Amino acid sequence: MQTGTDIVLFTTGVTLPIVIETHKQLSANGLSVGLVHLPTVQPLDQELLRSHCHSDALWVSIEEHSVIGGLGGRLAAWLAEHHLYQQSVPRLLTLGSKAEFLHGHQTQQQARLHQGLTPELLAARIQMSLHAQMREHNLELKEQPQKSMVSNHMITS
Repeated sequence: MQTGTDIVLFTTGVTLPIVIETHKQLSANGLSVGLVHLPTVQPLDQELLRSHCHSDALWVSIEEHSVIGGLGGRLAAWLAEHHLYQQSVPRLLTLGSKAEFLHGHQTQQQARLHQGLTPELLAARIQMSLHAQMREHNLELKEQPQKSMVSNHMITS
């Protein structure tokens, strides 16, 4: 486990080597990036998750599974259950397999490339999301200097 203030990458299962490479690429770009490998999706390590809720870091779940019902869904549910009314709740980006059948014979590498699950593609999507979040935050601060606490608790995917 590594801590980060800009981004926290969460993974489970066979995607760990991909996420380690993604972590290296994001860190090389000057970002503070945390990395958390969860051995199980259920139960979740409550204390571990709480330890990463200290900042406005972008949480990113990366899995070789559908984004529906996997690790990202569990993290979204956990954030909603435990941190709905706190002032600073991490935003969540869920990255995983698209809800589609892969036709034909493909290697695991080809399937990952098709699904966007390579370190290069993941790093690019994460950086785009982080920059969009920063732009949105700056616009909100200029347009609504006294926003309500509830407006800060959005989970994106």
